[in-house]
Amino acid sequence: MAGLMTSPGAVADTGSFSDPARDVRAGADVLSVEVTNERRVAVVVRHRDLRRPATPAVSVMVDMYPNRLGPELSVDLNIYELYVWRVRRWQVYGDVPIACPVTGGFDYRADLTRVVMTRSGDCLRPRGPVRVSVAAFGRSGTDWAPGRHRFFPWVRRF
Repeated sequence: MAGLMTSPGAVADTGSFSDPARDVRAGADVLSVEVTNERRVAVVVRHRDLRRPATPAVSVMVDMYPNRLGPELSVDLNIYELYVWRVRRWQVYGDVPIACPVTGGFDYRADLTRVVMTRSGDCLRPRGPVRVSVAAFGRSGTDWAPGRHRFFPWVRRF
């Protein structure tokens, strides 16, 4: 009897990065960011004490091109909606958000923000590394992770 053979699935690279705790008060404080780069790019942001009224918005900025200054996309979430914008030199451009296959939301019990982007068309390149920057906006201020106009290291795709 022949043995059952399995082939390994695609391997994604995952980067886990920390951000200093308590650099802003509760609600918007980012503790860590995890980026998984595969067919989809998943970003999980862990907050300290995420609360509905205290964190009105989170932006996940995505960089795909090492030779360009700043991110190419910004995924902006608040408690009611999600938008994707084109970005140049850290500034949103265009009058309307772009249509991209992106989902996202807040998990208040787990203190998480999740964003999942599917690689397609004009949104994410079909292959290649990505890196992110996160801004969490709250009543007590804005927490930029890893810092204002800075990125976490590149996460490759195998």
